[in-house]
Amino acid sequence: MELEPQRSAREPPSFPPFQLSPLDHLMPSIYVTGFTSFATSDQARGVSALHDSIHRLIQQRPPLGGEVVVSNTKTKTNIRKIQPVSSSQWQTSPIVRTKYDSLRSISSIANPDVCNAEFRNIPCSQETRRAFPVMRFQANVMSDGIILATTFFHQAMDGGGYFNILRELATLTQGLDYSTAISSQQEEQARRSLYQLQLQDGQPRSTDSLNKSVDIPVSPINRQFLLSTNRLRKLHKMCQEQIDYQDAPENEPTLKVSSGDVECAAIWLCVARARIKAELSSTENHTTSKRSSFATAINTRSTVVPQIPQSYLGNAIVFATASYAVPSMIETTGSRWISLMADLAIRVQRSRRGVDKSEVDKLVSFINETQDWGELAFQVPEVLVSNMRHMKVYELDFGKTLGLVHGFEMHNTGVRGGCWIMPDLQTDHGNIAHRKLSLGIEPEAMVHFEGDSIIQWLLEKRTSKL
Repeated sequence: MELEPQRSAREPPSFPPFQLSPLDHLMPSIYVTGFTSFATSDQARGVSALHDSIHRLIQQRPPLGGEVVVSNTKTKTNIRKIQPVSSSQWQTSPIVRTKYDSLRSISSIANPDVCNAEFRNIPCSQETRRAFPVMRFQANVMSDGIILATTFFHQAMDGGGYFNILRELATLTQGLDYSTAISSQQEEQARRSLYQLQLQDGQPRSTDSLNKSVDIPVSPINRQFLLSTNRLRKLHKMCQEQIDYQDAPENEPTLKVSSGDVECAAIWLCVARARIKAELSSTENHTTSKRSSFATAINTRSTVVPQIPQSYLGNAIVFATASYAVPSMIETTGSRWISLMADLAIRVQRSRRGVDKSEVDKLVSFINETQDWGELAFQVPEVLVSNMRHMKVYELDFGKTLGLVHGFEMHNTGVRGGCWIMPDLQTDHGNIAHRKLSLGIEPEAMVHFEGDSIIQWLLEKRTSKL
């Protein structure tokens, strides 16, 4: 059974079409869905509250109800822009749907296959589309609550923009006004400032972070892993002690890596080893002479000058990239593994710090000098990490009926080698319950990842030793 859209949403939102920013054009043409669950016994009132707040959201931010299309200008080709949808499209693809599933509970949010096949307003397959809805919602009424699926088109919005929408939606569901949201004029100003970024010398230089392929390897299998925060802290301490022990270069202070750098290093090492082992077991053409590539998504809203508001919805992420020799990753054993892990953490830290104003200026300048904006995209590395652990999802209050967010998932079903670090969930005592990873890789590689000694040691419910 499906509820019809409310009368207030019979006509699509109207707004002037506008071009997406240079950084928007570097994102893949894929949909991403965040799933939030609410434990409520009054599902009817909860659905009504969500419908009302979603329609208010679209009234305040009309482009969210629009679509992304490709167009050409006098000087550029394959420019992406957002435009209003037609009345017929609005009726056939409403901004929000409601689906009833009395046989499942809100715990189904943890199942990526069920979530992506049944809980989304937009299907996974988009190969035949020429226009892409910016955002759609689906309220799934379960036996013990509601699962809200929020699906957005990645070329129109990054993860930070999505979490801004989620915060705004929570405030609207409480019947309040979202005072920290930026206006449409401020959004336009932020996009214009991204267009105007350029190197001080005015001479764009080439960049090795882009390629001419926008093909994203898809359809990995997805698994979730709960890592022990105590063991992650111990790993961080071991890596820092190893770095402190090593002789630092003259006139250079000892590097301090963050816990996030070490977590990225552990994911990089274990995913890379798993994929390499799977490749070696299935082919006679061994490729251990190559280098393993890694990238992590960096939010540049505070990096560019002038700064972009954190509440900006569009894409403002840049990939910090690093590489490492494959033989060292495979052959390092015994007590030498901590030295390897520390070295990888240093590379992650240096790549992250390398994403500064000059780097973003260079990237945007290069894009602006390119005639065909459809031919460039961020290179897809062997291992890609997106860290969402500091997004305070579980603190969002959706009002009296829905309450606080009960569960949150963002399954990676679109990028092989992609690992999403989920938002932290605190215990009743204020501690972080665990670190949750959502990993998508090939089935044959997943077997090796699950059996990796480092992952076995880090898993929350395992007692193995390194």
